[in-house]
Amino acid sequence: MGDLAKYLKQQYIEWFTRINTETGAYPSQAEFARCLGIDTQTFNHYLMAERMPRGENLDKLAVRLGPEVYELARVTSIVTTDPLLCRLVQGWDGLLPEQKEQIGTLICAFLGEGDDG
Repeated sequence: MGDLAKYLKQQYIEWFTRINTETGAYPSQAEFARCLGIDTQTFNHYLMAERMPRGENLDKLAVRLGPEVYELARVTSIVTTDPLLCRLVQGWDGLLPEQKEQIGTLICAFLGEGDDG
C-alpha cells in the first residue's frame, strides 16, 4: 500500500474517532469523502492505492488535510494557480492544529458539507 493511502486511512480513523467521541455517531468513509469534497468512489480508489489524486482533487485534499498530501502524492509543487490556495498551503505548517481544524471546518461549511469535520 502506498504512503498516501496509509495517510488517508489514518486521517479517516482520526476523524471517525473524533466524530464518534463528540456525537456517538459512526461516520462512514463516504461521509469523510464528502467532507473532503471528493467523490466517494474516487476516494476509495485513493484508499486502495489504485489511483493517485491529481489536479483539483489533490488541491482539495491538501487544503483539508495539509500540504504533506502533495509530497505523499509525489508532487513536487502545488498544482494550482490560485494565489490564496498557494498562500494557505505554503503557510500550513506554521499553523496550530486548532487553526487547521478551524480552516477545515470553515471550508466544509462554505461548501455546504456541514461541520462534521
